Amino acid sequence: MTKRTCPRCGGTAALTSHPLRVTRGERSLTVQVPHWECASCNDPETGKPPFCSIDHQQMQEGQDLVDQAWLTQFGEPMPLRKKPGRKPVEPKEERILLTLSQRELRELDGMRGDTPRTAFIREAIAGHLARLSS
Repeated sequence: MTKRTCPRCGGTAALTSHPLRVTRGERSLTVQVPHWECASCNDPETGKPPFCSIDHQQMQEGQDLVDQAWLTQFGEPMPLRKKPGRKPVEPKEERILLTLSQRELRELDGMRGDTPRTAFIREAIAGHLARLSS
Protein backbone atom coordinates (compact mmCIF):
# COMPACT_ATOMS: atom_id res chain seq x y z
CA MET A 1 0.00 0.00 0.00
CA THR A 2 1.51 3.35 -1.04
CA LYS A 3 -1.45 5.64 -0.22
CA ARG A 4 -3.90 5.99 2.65
CA THR A 5 -6.24 8.52 4.23
CA CYS A 6 -4.60 11.30 6.24
CA PRO A 7 -5.63 11.06 9.91
CA ARG A 8 -5.88 14.88 10.17
CA CYS A 9 -7.67 16.11 7.04
CA GLY A 10 -9.07 12.96 5.41
CA GLY A 11 -7.10 13.66 2.23
CA THR A 12 -4.55 11.36 0.65
CA ALA A 13 -1.30 10.57 2.42
CA ALA A 14 1.57 9.01 0.48
CA LEU A 15 4.10 6.48 1.75
CA THR A 16 7.59 8.00 1.85
CA SER A 17 10.69 7.64 3.99
CA HIS A 18 12.87 9.97 6.01
CA PRO A 19 16.30 9.70 7.63
CA LEU A 20 16.36 8.75 11.30
CA ARG A 21 19.61 9.30 13.19
CA VAL A 22 20.21 6.96 16.14
CA THR A 23 22.99 7.58 18.65
CA ARG A 24 24.24 5.37 21.46
CA GLY A 25 27.26 6.73 23.29
CA GLU A 26 29.87 7.76 20.74
CA ARG A 27 28.37 5.71 17.92
CA SER A 28 25.58 6.74 15.57
CA LEU A 29 23.99 5.77 12.30
CA THR A 30 21.29 7.08 9.98
CA VAL A 31 18.57 4.83 8.55
CA GLN A 32 15.74 5.60 6.12
CA VAL A 33 12.46 4.72 7.86
CA PRO A 34 8.94 4.68 6.35
CA HIS A 35 6.21 7.16 7.22
CA TRP A 36 3.01 8.68 5.79
CA GLU A 37 3.13 12.20 4.40
CA CYS A 38 0.20 14.54 3.65
CA ALA A 39 1.07 17.62 1.61
CA SER A 40 -2.27 19.27 2.49
CA CYS A 41 -1.68 19.40 6.28
CA ASN A 42 0.83 21.41 8.27
CA ASP A 43 3.37 19.86 10.59
CA PRO A 44 2.41 20.83 14.16
CA GLU A 45 6.00 21.79 15.05
CA THR A 46 6.89 23.87 11.99
CA GLY A 47 3.43 25.04 10.90
CA LYS A 48 4.34 24.12 7.32
CA PRO A 49 3.51 21.12 5.14
CA PRO A 50 3.96 18.22 4.97
CA PHE A 51 2.34 16.54 7.96
CA CYS A 52 4.06 13.21 8.70
CA SER A 53 2.54 10.31 10.59
CA ILE A 54 3.50 6.75 11.33
CA ASP A 55 1.39 3.70 12.07
CA HIS A 56 2.19 0.76 14.33
CA GLN A 57 3.39 -1.46 11.49
CA GLN A 58 5.77 1.25 10.23
CA MET A 59 7.03 1.81 13.76
CA GLN A 60 7.91 -1.88 14.03
CA GLU A 61 9.43 -1.95 10.52
CA GLY A 62 11.49 1.13 11.35
CA GLN A 63 12.75 -0.43 14.58
CA ASP A 64 13.64 -3.62 12.71
CA LEU A 65 15.54 -1.56 10.09
CA VAL A 66 17.45 0.30 12.80
CA ASP A 67 18.26 -2.91 14.71
CA GLN A 68 19.51 -4.63 11.54
CA ALA A 69 21.56 -1.60 10.42
CA TRP A 70 23.17 -1.34 13.87
CA LEU A 71 24.03 -5.04 13.86
CA THR A 72 25.49 -4.79 10.35
CA GLN A 73 27.51 -1.64 11.06
CA PHE A 74 28.77 -2.42 14.57
CA GLY A 75 28.60 -6.22 14.74
CA GLU A 76 26.45 -6.27 17.88
CA PRO A 77 22.84 -5.63 18.88
CA MET A 78 21.97 -1.99 19.49
CA PRO A 79 22.37 -1.14 23.18
CA LEU A 80 19.42 0.24 25.14
CA ARG A 81 19.11 4.00 25.31
CA LYS A 82 20.57 5.45 28.49
CA LYS A 83 19.16 8.69 29.82
CA PRO A 84 21.65 10.78 31.79
CA GLY A 85 21.22 10.56 35.54
CA ARG A 86 18.86 7.59 35.44
CA LYS A 87 19.69 4.24 36.94
CA PRO A 88 19.17 1.22 34.71
CA VAL A 89 15.80 -0.36 35.41
CA GLU A 90 15.68 -4.07 35.97
CA PRO A 91 13.23 -5.52 33.43
CA LYS A 92 10.03 -6.75 35.04
CA GLU A 93 9.24 -9.92 33.16
CA GLU A 94 7.79 -12.22 35.78
CA ARG A 95 4.05 -12.19 36.44
CA ILE A 96 2.28 -13.60 39.47
CA LEU A 97 -1.38 -14.12 40.17
CA LEU A 98 -2.58 -12.25 43.23
CA THR A 99 -6.05 -13.17 44.43
CA LEU A 100 -7.74 -10.82 46.90
CA SER A 101 -11.17 -10.80 48.48
CA GLN A 102 -13.44 -7.81 47.84
CA ARG A 103 -12.73 -6.61 51.39
CA GLU A 104 -8.95 -6.87 50.90
CA LEU A 105 -9.22 -5.03 47.59
CA ARG A 106 -11.25 -2.20 49.20
CA GLU A 107 -8.63 -1.92 51.97
CA LEU A 108 -5.82 -1.87 49.43
CA ASP A 109 -7.55 0.81 47.36
CA GLY A 110 -8.15 2.86 50.52
CA MET A 111 -4.44 2.77 51.41
CA ARG A 112 -3.01 3.44 47.96
CA GLY A 113 -4.68 6.80 47.27
CA ASP A 114 -3.82 7.95 43.73
CA THR A 115 -0.96 5.45 43.32
CA PRO A 116 -1.74 2.78 40.69
CA ARG A 117 -2.43 -0.65 42.20
CA THR A 118 0.57 -2.32 40.56
CA ALA A 119 2.98 0.38 41.75
CA PHE A 120 1.51 0.35 45.26
CA ILE A 121 1.77 -3.44 45.57
CA ARG A 122 5.31 -3.43 44.14
CA GLU A 123 6.38 -0.71 46.63
CA ALA A 124 4.74 -2.56 49.53
CA ILE A 125 6.56 -5.77 48.64
CA ALA A 126 9.89 -3.95 48.23
CA GLY A 127 9.44 -2.28 51.63
CA HIS A 128 8.58 -5.59 53.26
CA LEU A 129 11.62 -7.30 51.67
CA ALA A 130 13.87 -4.45 52.84
CA ARG A 131 12.62 -4.87 56.41
CA LEU A 132 13.17 -8.64 56.25
CA SER A 133 16.73 -8.29 55.00
CA SER A 134 17.79 -5.74 57.65
